[in-house]
This record gives sequence, C-alpha cells and structure tokens, in this order.
Amino acid sequence: MSIGQTFRQLLFPVFLPTLLSFISLRASLVLLPLYVINQGYGPTLAGLIISIRGIGMLCADVPGGFLVSKIGDKWGMITGHLMAGLALILFALFEQRGMFVGAALISGAAFAVMMLARLSYVGEKCEAHERGRVIASMASLQRIGGILGPLGGGLIATWYGFVPALYLLALLSLLSALTIFVYCDNNLAPEGETAQSHAFIATIKANRAVFSTSGAGAIGLMCMRGASPLLITLFGNAIALSAAQIGFFASMTTILEFVMFLPGGYIMDRWGRKNTLIPGTLFMAFSLVILVLFPSLEGYVAGILLMALGNGLATGVIMSIGSDLAPEKSRGQFLGVWRFVCDLGFTGGPLFVTGLMGVCGLAGSSLALGALASGLVIYMGIYAPESLKRHPEK
Repeated sequence: MSIGQTFRQLLFPVFLPTLLSFISLRASLVLLPLYVINQGYGPTLAGLIISIRGIGMLCADVPGGFLVSKIGDKWGMITGHLMAGLALILFALFEQRGMFVGAALISGAAFAVMMLARLSYVGEKCEAHERGRVIASMASLQRIGGILGPLGGGLIATWYGFVPALYLLALLSLLSALTIFVYCDNNLAPEGETAQSHAFIATIKANRAVFSTSGAGAIGLMCMRGASPLLITLFGNAIALSAAQIGFFASMTTILEFVMFLPGGYIMDRWGRKNTLIPGTLFMAFSLVILVLFPSLEGYVAGILLMALGNGLATGVIMSIGSDLAPEKSRGQFLGVWRFVCDLGFTGGPLFVTGLMGVCGLAGSSLALGALASGLVIYMGIYAPESLKRHPEK
C-alpha cells in the first residue's frame, strides 16, 4: 500500500478525530482554570484541577493498555472520547469542588486511553517505513488543534459564557467518538500478547542507568511542558486578561511551536538529541523569570513566546530519545515504561506549582519549577550519553 493510500485510509479513523479531540483538549486546558476561578475558587484550586487531570492520565497509562488489549483499538478510542466528553459535561453541570476533582480525573484517564488506543491502531495499520510520517502528521494536527482550540474556546466563553463553551467542547469529543465508530476497524491484540505486570519492574531494573540519566532530563522537560498551559493561563489572569485574550495568546504560542517543528527536528538529527532537549528546557525555564519580573502585557507576551520557542525546539525529542535507547528485544515494554516516566514529569509539573503556590505564590512556585527543570536537564547533559550515537552513520 502506498503512503497516499495509507493517509486516505486513516483520514476519518485517525486524523479527523485527532484534530477534533485536540481542539477540545487544548481549549479545555485554558478554559477550565479560568472557569474554576470564575466560580469563586482561588487559583490554587484552578491549578490543582490541571494537576489532578495529569494524575488521572498517569494512573490510567498501565491499566489503559490492558483495557485496549481487551476491547480493541476502536473501542478503546471510542471509550476515551466518550469519557472526555463526560468529564466536560460534569464540569458544566456541577460547581462542587469534589465534582471538579472527579471530572478532572476522568478527563486525564480519557486522554491516556484514547492516545494508547490511537497509537496502537496506527502501529497496526501502517508499515514500519510509514509510521514516522503518519505520527508527524498527527503531531501537526495536534498543534493545529492547539491553535484553534484556545482561540475559539476563549471567544465563545467571553461572548456566551463558560458553560456553553464546555458543552461545545464536549460535543467535539462525542463527534470524534461517532466518527471512529463509523469508520474505524477493530484491532484486537493477538492471543497471549497482553502486557504483564512484572515486565514494568523488570524493564526499569534492566535499564536503570538510562532512566536515571536520560530519564532525568526527560522529566525536566516534561515538567515544564505539563505546567506551561496552566502557567500561561494563571499569569494571564494575574494581569487581568480576559478568557478570549488568554486564548488568543495561547494560540499564538502554538503557532510558534509549530514553526519550530522543522528546525528543531533538523538540529536533533544533525547535532544530537541533547542539543534540543537541554536548550529547549532552559528557554522555557528562563521564560518564567521574564513572566515574574515583568508583570505587564509586554512581559507576558515576551515570556510566553520564549516558552513556546523552547517547547517547539524540543518537539519530538522525548520519543526520539526513547526510540534511540529502546532495546531491540523489549522495545515495546521499554517505550511503555519510558512514556510512564515522562508522564510523571508531565503530571508533576503542574502539581509542583500548585503545591507551592499556597506557600510562595505563583511567582515563587514558577521560579522553583524552572530551577528544578534546569537542574535535571543540566544533570542529563553531564551524565547521559548522546543517544543519537547509538546509531552511527553508514
């Protein structure tokens, strides 16, 4: 099958649901903290909601794999999108703190299940030489969703209110589920191919050096990446920007990330993975210094654009390092654990900010996060080998 036929085959089962789901996801990452604040709660709870969503994602990584292996890729994707829609409806219907927490957990678990099922489906439907282009196309659609979602969601929330915006985002998730139901084939794992619980511990033990060096740098980057949507929202709210304005600026950062995709990939393949991960993370960390020292519109724009520059520079580096380092005989197990470790950082970033916010405020907690992430990637730079060298040129 040609690459053109593969793309046509995946248009409705994969590409369209990816776009719709990431419009909903990226809009909700901006709107939900503002919605919680609008309901009379403080920024600490607003940050906690995003952190709890990450915890739901982290907790669902391993059991989500078991679920997808049992019910198949199609029903795994459908289940994830239905859960995402349900979470947004719960946010819109109820205003209690406990319901916000429960909905955030469901939202995170939904994302983990849908992504695991989608990647499994792509792996099944694509030849090995096609997967890179297909996954790169998915990544570009995710970024388009990151442009359209915050901008459109912010405008709707400003014009019509947060509740109609949340219902619209839920509808996008349900439309994704319907598209998958109509167009997607169901792929079940071959008999006896399901994951085993002991493989998780065994993989960590066998690759202890990798996870303690390269893994540290990956956690540093993912801490910044996980916290960045929350920080963009909270710093925007701190200088009294509206939901529409914050959504506009969040969309602008995604455009810059999209522009940096190609130069970041070139640097990564030409000069090594560490030469994108380390400077990308340090740029993001320094952006927090700008946001703290210059609490104005100009400082806000400069800070979030530098944050986007660093994030875009490091696009794709996490999975590239994982792919470089994965042992041939246990590639799938290693990449599953690598994803879990990276999700620890993605979840820990907003949780770290939220936990310190009550003690030292938004400024102090942000600077502490930047210092932690910088320390982790510098440690990686000193002690981790360059993973690209494992595959010398022929």
